[in-house]
Amino acid sequence: MIDIFLHNVAWLRKYHGLTKKEMAKKLDISVWMLNKIERGELPSGLKIDVLYQIRKVFGIPMADS
Repeated sequence: MIDIFLHNVAWLRKYHGLTKKEMAKKLDISVWMLNKIERGELPSGLKIDVLYQIRKVFGIPMADS
């Protein structure tokens, strides 16, 4: 499930008209880390806060359990 979410980050970023640099700045991460996320990789050192911030930036609601 997380890999599908990560692969959609690039689509969401482009849909909202953000460059990689702009998106990385919003998430307070490097462009290098954003590139890895957009390729569906979970870089070492990635904090869970970044995943929540991605959700927040794009207005994605939390899934119900």
